Amino acid sequence: GDGSTPDDGEGDAEGAEDGDGTDTPTDPIGDGSTPNGDEGEGSAEEEGTESPADPTGDSTDGDDTPTDPAEDGLIPDDGEVGIPVEGGGIVETVEPIEADGAININFGVPRVDTPSGFTQDIGEAYSAEQGFGWVTQDSAGSENLTPIDVVVNGRDRDTLFNDGQGGQFQEPVRDSLIHMQFPTRAGVFNPTAELTPAAWEYDLANGLYGVIVGVGDPEFFDSNHVINVEGESLISGFTPEGLEVNGNLPIGAQAFDEGSAIVEVDDGRLTVDAVGGENTKINYISIVPIDTL
Repeated sequence: GDGSTPDDGEGDAEGAEDGDGTDTPTDPIGDGSTPNGDEGEGSAEEEGTESPADPTGDSTDGDDTPTDPAEDGLIPDDGEVGIPVEGGGIVETVEPIEADGAININFGVPRVDTPSGFTQDIGEAYSAEQGFGWVTQDSAGSENLTPIDVVVNGRDRDTLFNDGQGGQFQEPVRDSLIHMQFPTRAGVFNPTAELTPAAWEYDLANGLYGVIVGVGDPEFFDSNHVINVEGESLISGFTPEGLEVNGNLPIGAQAFDEGSAIVEVDDGRLTVDAVGGENTKINYISIVPIDTL
């Protein structure tokens, strides 16, 4: 767990993308110097095998991350400032829920600081001692869980977002992720990736819970994100659109989605899976006992 998760090439187009899951930026806080993930990733994105989803083909995978919005092309020739958008709106910082009993989890890599108010999940296998973790998708929700370590599938992009005024900011919760389903399609290869589809379990007392979960990736858009919680669909098929250029997410990009629902836990564990999706990448989840909402 040093966060060095292989530069594998994530396999997603990304695949390659980030390979080490840490997407290896040189700056742990994401100075944008190297979008993580690309770096060693490989390619398909880096993994080298498949190129990132860039409709114009000019995406650089972010390695040359700019420091000056005007000089680095954050402001197009027409003077319009690139603003990352999510479903038509400006990307906002994800804040932890502060209600009594709330659980806020950020999915990412070991090498970066945990966002304030969140607990960091780096992809370790489920254990009763820890009370949460990863299992194979096929065993999720059953009495006989099969724990699986997916640390190698974590990523931290170090992407710079724009505030609409020519400034830049980082959003560590959306910027980090874990592949629930690492790509296995032709053209994507990452020798260190865990290819077994995985799900996430969290031990909870039986009862009703409000759940909010976020998915997406600021650098690669080759996914069909699906999230089911306790068998209920929270995200039914989100296909991102956009283009990452020089480590920045420009106007028109729709890289993230969020879903919420009230679900019932009746077996002592909250189960989160991505059945029905392709290359689903989870960013965060917040769980709140319903009587505190």
